[in-house]
Amino acid sequence: MGSDTTFASAAAALYHTYFTGLILTVASRRSGGDAAEWVFRVFRHQHHEKFLSSFDKLGLTGMPHAVACAAYHYLSNAVGGVDVEFMRESDTKAWVRFVPPRWIYPGAAICGVPTEVSRAMLRGWYAHNGVSLGNPRLGFVCTAQTVDGQHGLAGYFLEHARDLAPEERLQFERPSCPRRSGPPTGSPGPIATTRWSTSAPASRAWSSCSARRTPPTSAG
Repeated sequence: MGSDTTFASAAAALYHTYFTGLILTVASRRSGGDAAEWVFRVFRHQHHEKFLSSFDKLGLTGMPHAVACAAYHYLSNAVGGVDVEFMRESDTKAWVRFVPPRWIYPGAAICGVPTEVSRAMLRGWYAHNGVSLGNPRLGFVCTAQTVDGQHGLAGYFLEHARDLAPEERLQFERPSCPRRSGPPTGSPGPIATTRWSTSAPASRAWSSCSARRTPPTSAG
């Protein structure tokens, strides 16, 4: 049992580092845009493979969609030991925040990751949650990204009062006053080995103040 656990941990660390290295390689040798497109395809492919199939396992079936989506990212990342915070604001709005340092980018690796790569992850997975759930009103609003000099990766799932156009499924909002700390830390998202197996074929901030929203980015 001990040797199996050690081997699994070593393999996870290897795949994790390799995936991060692939992002940096494509971004530095090709372009940030190419890296973003590759990451988008990886995350969208994995979304189709893992998202709905995990709902029953995580006990999320029947929950309000916005809450279920935030809870999904909280609980699933616990499997991989990723520090994530979760907060239910209402049945139609729920927050999720990956606390710094970002698990996916060990050491100083994040310094070489372009903004568009981080956004591509959101486009590939978060922006597609409503589509997969058959809820055209559900979208994700990102309020912070470490790659933009902010606190981790944070935002909220929101069920709007109307159907969203594809380019509205992912939006960006920036706080206009100081942030304060979020809810209790937990640990949810897919394990590093799964990221790599997917990448191979695909070669509020916690604040009550007002915020300003930037133009939406296409959700793909």
